[in-house]
Amino acid sequence: MIVPGSEREEQGPIEPIVASADADVPWLELPDESDSPFLRSPKASYLESEDRQLQTYGIIIAAVVACVALGWLAGPLLAGPMESLTGTPVENTADLRPTGGFLGLLAGFLIGATGGWAMWSGR
Repeated sequence: MIVPGSEREEQGPIEPIVASADADVPWLELPDESDSPFLRSPKASYLESEDRQLQTYGIIIAAVVACVALGWLAGPLLAGPMESLTGTPVENTADLRPTGGFLGLLAGFLIGATGGWAMWSGR
């Protein structure tokens, strides 16, 4: 913003400051790569990335299968929460096995994805 009568108006346009590569400015100097191992991580090769991807899929599949099986088996235990949720008694608790399997499926995907994130961030 230019205020009429100020000295900025008389000086002309403001020129941007451009730093040159050989300027002695400490905040523009890049640290040496040998100073810290955390500055740049080495790139993973294609085979390493493919191996991690297959391991991640394996973890997700194993977690989903295990959690669906546990949810299917624990389905009748959902009778109490379903009765309090719907307000009607559950006549046959075996009817809740698909619901337990579905909840196990969701939990398996959550656990598998978390394991995959941990695997990719740990390397």
